[in-house]
Amino acid sequence: MRTLCTEVQMQGIKNLRFVLSGVSPFYQDMAETDRGVTRFIYKKIHLKPLRPDPTIELLDGKFKIVVASSENEGESLNIDPDVINRIASISGGHPHLIQLLGSHVVENEYYDADGCIDTKDLVHSLKTICYESRGRDYELLINTMKNESRFDDYYTFIQIAGGQFPSRVDRSLAIEHIDNEAIDWLLSRDIISIDDEEDCYSVVDEFLRIRVILDLQGQAIDEVESEIMINGELSMPGDSYDLLYQNTGRDEENY
Repeated sequence: MRTLCTEVQMQGIKNLRFVLSGVSPFYQDMAETDRGVTRFIYKKIHLKPLRPDPTIELLDGKFKIVVASSENEGESLNIDPDVINRIASISGGHPHLIQLLGSHVVENEYYDADGCIDTKDLVHSLKTICYESRGRDYELLINTMKNESRFDDYYTFIQIAGGQFPSRVDRSLAIEHIDNEAIDWLLSRDIISIDDEEDCYSVVDEFLRIRVILDLQGQAIDEVESEIMINGELSMPGDSYDLLYQNTGRDEENY
């Protein structure tokens, strides 16, 4: 961002407009690193998630374009309908996440072609996003939560949310288990958001949640694939209850 802005100024270019998009608190991190960058940003727009039907319609249209492109190149390609439904639910309808996961699924099929975009491509795409393309960002965010003593609160939140996508927690239930200061902290960093219509909190970036669960499962790809393929869910490991207290150091009897 700084390099681009400096180059534009040096070239005397005016009236340049561009858009940055993201789903985690990268703007805050960027501002803390270089406050001067913020003067180039005139407006922030918070995009609300799409509803399920428009999300599926969007994905269906995009995948039809992929199929048509393959046919033009003399290749046959099928789309497993479950993949569209899974991407719609995992993304929570967030436009950026829809694009990110959809592009990785197509890319995985391209590099490991079997003539069908299926849940296997989806699971491998999830691991690629969580540990490669966005791996460093998630490591930094997880470390930030731990350093600020907020990781336990985030962990509790996703544990309450259960395994379904998208992750939603009734606001009264969240407040019952997580103190208001912690909720405000998670909200201020766009880690969770408020859905006023359904009176609940939801995870902003489902891939961060998936990364945390995969870490606990030791990246058990077969288990992840089975859960997503059969149930469309990704639940905590069976011993996650014990791991919670092991990771937090809290006294289970008094929790």
